[in-house]
Amino acid sequence: DWMLLELRDAADSTVIVDRTVGLIQSDGSIISPKGGSKIAFDQAAEGIYFLALKHSNHLGVMTADKGLLDHRGTLIDFTDPATPVYANGGTAMKNDNGKMLLWAGDANGDGTINAVDNVSFWLIENGQPFLYGTQKADFNLDGAVNSADLNLFWLINNSRIQQIP
Repeated sequence: DWMLLELRDAADSTVIVDRTVGLIQSDGSIISPKGGSKIAFDQAAEGIYFLALKHSNHLGVMTADKGLLDHRGTLIDFTDPATPVYANGGTAMKNDNGKMLLWAGDANGDGTINAVDNVSFWLIENGQPFLYGTQKADFNLDGAVNSADLNLFWLINNSRIQQIP
């Protein structure tokens, strides 16, 4: 599945400097759509930035600390609980047995997991033949919209709010 990566200004993290996409693999790593491990930002110069990750039906996350982006590449492991993420008083990610995960269940991508994601997406898509890219309620990304998406993700994560400025 696809991830949107955003570089944000070091002085004002609400300002998006550059965006690119990456492919998320089953182990959680993100690679270039061309298959390489390095993901390029075409518009941003080398410098200091925040990095935000967004997914179509999960709440996004952003680094709490600024980091250097240069030609050598920078590895940021969002699955590591030691990686500081912006939280704004909330809980930005879910800790699942020592591995940090994005909160699943935001079908409409508005930054909040709530009844709209259930009523306007899961109830309509549940049990329907899966069409990649059109169904937003496949919260566990297994290629089917079913009770697992509702019970294991939406119900547990309901009322979560994205922690990105």
